[in-house]
Amino acid sequence: MILGRRADKCTAFCMLWQIPAKVHIVRVFLLHFSHVLLFRL
Repeated sequence: MILGRRADKCTAFCMLWQIPAKVHIVRVFLLHFSHVLLFRL
């Protein structure tokens, strides 16, 4: 039971930790994409 609870906490923490990473990747991609568009125009 304790191991299961610890695993659940770990997976929840990992999922929460991945959200900012994904947001950061999207933000960097959008910044790069907008720079490319501005450079093209």
